[in-house]
Amino acid sequence: VLQPYPHRHLIFSIPKRLRVYFRFDRALFSDLYRAAWETWKEYVQSFHPEATPGAVMSLHTAGTLLEWHPHLHVMALDGAFAEDGSFVELPEIDEKLIEEFFSEKVLEFLLKRELLDEETVLSMKSWEHSGFHFYGGEAVEAEDRDARLFLGRYLKKPGVGQSRLSVAETTEEPGVVYRHPELDEEGEVRERRFRPLEFLAELSLHVPKIFEQTGFIKHWLLRY
Repeated sequence: VLQPYPHRHLIFSIPKRLRVYFRFDRALFSDLYRAAWETWKEYVQSFHPEATPGAVMSLHTAGTLLEWHPHLHVMALDGAFAEDGSFVELPEIDEKLIEEFFSEKVLEFLLKRELLDEETVLSMKSWEHSGFHFYGGEAVEAEDRDARLFLGRYLKKPGVGQSRLSVAETTEEPGVVYRHPELDEEGEVRERRFRPLEFLAELSLHVPKIFEQTGFIKHWLLRY
């Protein structure tokens, strides 16, 4: 499926302040995909106006400790196709500018859906740290098959890592322990502990509803 050109791993994240809306209305994810895609497309076309970019997006809803943290992982062409079919590469990307484009689009569709009002939007725009985040990884070269495979698999990785999951046996009710993959600044283990039903409730947040779209593909299979 992938074109034989460089690709890049992108991540689009939203503030904690906004995540609750997506928890109770998962139909909003279609708007989130669109906001991320349009952000990337407009950024690429600011360098190559007539060129066609491409991207595969995947929805992840779990944070590192299984908390509700909807965000998008993206495998994008590190460039675009010109009208004559030739590939044009991107210069180094401006993460801050892309983050700003993305935040504008997300706030715009939440405002349009009347989930936010003008006052809240203006207030959020004034924050020193908006809570929006964009990550643009290093380009993965076309010849680096292992890196391409790793990135493709990472896009659809499960929300729960079995190696980080354990049962805490106690004299009372057993619990479920979920560990962070990294130690904190003091070298201590970070973890969350759940009662069994609490764990199932938390886990259920990350199970897609029937027919729910968990991936998005745009302008990938071209005629060239």
